[in-house]
Amino acid sequence: MGVDDAKSSSCTSLAEVRKYDSLQSKFSQVNESRS
Repeated sequence: MGVDDAKSSSCTSLAEVRKYDSLQSKFSQVNESRS
């Protein structure tokens, strides 16, 4: 049970990180185009 929880939590956290990274890259692109 604990192992499954760790796997699911790591998968969700990884997805969150990727989502956050994509947002950051979008923001950086917008900033570069502005300046």
